[in-house]
Amino acid sequence: MKKSDHRTVVEIEEKFLCDSDTEIIKNKIEKEGFKFIKRINEKDEYFTDLAGEFIKNRTCLRIRTIDDKELEITYKGKSEIFSSFYAKKESNIISEVKSYENIVELFKVFGYHSYVVVDKIRDYYSKTENEITYNILIDSILNVGEFIEFEIIVHEDSEEGEKYFSEFIKNFKSLKLNKADLPYRDFVAEYYYNKLQLNKIKNIHIESNVDNILEDCNLISKVREKGICLSSNIINEELFVEKKEECQVVYKHQDYIEVNRTKMKNITQLLAILLYK
Repeated sequence: MKKSDHRTVVEIEEKFLCDSDTEIIKNKIEKEGFKFIKRINEKDEYFTDLAGEFIKNRTCLRIRTIDDKELEITYKGKSEIFSSFYAKKESNIISEVKSYENIVELFKVFGYHSYVVVDKIRDYYSKTENEITYNILIDSILNVGEFIEFEIIVHEDSEEGEKYFSEFIKNFKSLKLNKADLPYRDFVAEYYYNKLQLNKIKNIHIESNVDNILEDCNLISKVREKGICLSSNIINEELFVEKKEECQVVYKHQDYIEVNRTKMKNITQLLAILLYK
């Protein structure tokens, strides 16, 4: 891994469902003096701790790739909740895309597990006034839909961020946008939870053509504690039972799993959504 670039800022943000015509929204954005900066493809893999506390308190630990060319590791601590929006202190480390799998393995060593991948196309608008950066992001998220996010980025010693943000949001009241109360990662987890009807799963059978199915033994143990039985065509007496007649079959391939014709990155993500959603 090359020498990294580390920075800490305070990010105040609020997300809305993009129910209105996007052209109307874009016209309003331009009238407010924002400039279109770029369109990018961001893929964010989110991680959580074994107890699921990161999910409960909106702690963010993620690896982001941008257009498959740049890599950024982000940690945002527990959210501070103001009257209608969230603020987080954000720490970022810039690295290289080729380091991705090494970083994932390092997270595993420290007890953090993959949760979901958020794949989005982002239109990025921005302006800077009085040393404060104002951003408006129009996001199209795979399998979920479109959102608009308002955010300001201030220095960590700023005491007026809440006031600036409130004034910022007021300028867009005329759009009558509906608030999106969940982080993007939770919208994606909800999509898989509902599509795969995970609330109905009692038994899981892993049909694998590769040997490395035990990506996360701790999560397998946690799922068993929840009363869900796991079996596999690859026998491991300590972790698996005999295949049940009624079970959800998960097909494990080298680089992905498939559940009811729906692809996910790995078994860890499936089990994490079962545990923490």
